Amino acid sequence: MGNANFLAWRSITGSITREAGAVWRSARTCFTEAGPERDTAVQSLKAAGAALLAWAVAGWWWNAPMALLAPWTALFLVQRTVYRSVVSGLQQFTVVVAGTLLAAGAGTLTHNTMAAMALALPLTVLLGTYARFGTEGLSAPRPPSSFSATARTRASTSCTGSWRPWWARSSASA
Repeated sequence: MGNANFLAWRSITGSITREAGAVWRSARTCFTEAGPERDTAVQSLKAAGAALLAWAVAGWWWNAPMALLAPWTALFLVQRTVYRSVVSGLQQFTVVVAGTLLAAGAGTLTHNTMAAMALALPLTVLLGTYARFGTEGLSAPRPPSSFSATARTRASTSCTGSWRPWWARSSASA
């Protein structure tokens, strides 16, 4: 049994050594010559810079309560060029707003979370396949799941009979 353990340990350490060597070669190549390693490093630095900037603006400057979403979003939206990043951001913004509006409309019509999701999800998934949204179309179905938090709030207030749509509430009752 001792020999089997030794061979397993040797296999594991050999795999780790080979992997560490490959990482070292890629890191060295990134600094010494142009190629995919350098492109990956530059893209990683751009994404990290965008996330840091997003965190600084949302967290420090605006004091946003959900500032943690800003760097997360920045990481996913950074593309190879600034133009592609802006287009991707606009596509995602448009599809999320459209999905949110569909979910809010479904919630207003049905006053039931499950019925609202049953109504909104097929429409938002269909909306997400629209070619002009590119790969960001997959973001369309997300708002109904975030809508459920507001639907729970609505359900708790509707038990007392005081539920009204957000646009009909005064600032004192909101």
